Amino acid sequence: MFKDRENAAKKLAQSIQDHDISLTNAVVIGITRGGAVVGKIVAEELGLLFDIIVIKKIGSPHNPELAIGAVGPKNTTYYNKAILSNLHILPSDLLLYSTYKQKERISLEEKLRVHKKPVKLFGKDVVVVDDGVATGASVFCALESIAKQKPARTILAVPVISSEIQKKLASKVDMLLALVVAKQFEAVGNYYQKFPEVDDDEVMVLLSSKQ
Repeated sequence: MFKDRENAAKKLAQSIQDHDISLTNAVVIGITRGGAVVGKIVAEELGLLFDIIVIKKIGSPHNPELAIGAVGPKNTTYYNKAILSNLHILPSDLLLYSTYKQKERISLEEKLRVHKKPVKLFGKDVVVVDDGVATGASVFCALESIAKQKPARTILAVPVISSEIQKKLASKVDMLLALVVAKQFEAVGNYYQKFPEVDDDEVMVLLSSKQ
C-alpha cells in the first residue's frame, strides 16, 4: 500500500531508474486528474518534460459509475466491447454519448491548459502515467490518442494495475512498468492510505509550474 500519490510517484520514478530505461527526448504524460499528480513528480524526479492528457470516461446509461469507454484528444473514442456486448446499446446512442463527452472533454482541456499548448510527441519517448488502472478505459483511450502522434516509444508506468488489464495493455506499449499487479483487484483508492480527490485547480497549478 502507498502512503499517498507522492509516495507512489517517487517509488515509480525509482523503479524506472532501477530498470535503467534509456529515455531520449522524453516526456512524461499524466492522465488527468490523479495521473497528473503522479506524473508531475515522476517527471521532476527524472528531470523530464511534463504534460497532461485529458480523458473523459463514458459511463453506462444504466450505471454512470460503470465506464463503458472514454474519449481523448485527436478525436479518439475507445469503447470496451466486452462490456458493450451485455448492454445492447444502439450504435447511434454510442455516437451521441461520445460526441457529448468529447465536447465536455475539450471544454475541460481548455480550462486546464489556459493558453499552454500540448507538448508535441512525434519522435519522443513518452512515459504515460496514471495513479492506478482498474478497468483501463482511460489508459486504452490515452494510448490510442498518443499513438496517433507517432512517438518513438511508449512506456506505461503505474503504481498499481489489475493483472487482467495488464495482460491486455502489454501489447499496446513498448514497455509496461507496474509496482503492484493485483489478481483480485479492488478500487484504486484501496491501495493508498490517503487518496484525496484531485480537482481542476490542482491540475492547473501542476501544469503551469516551472519544470
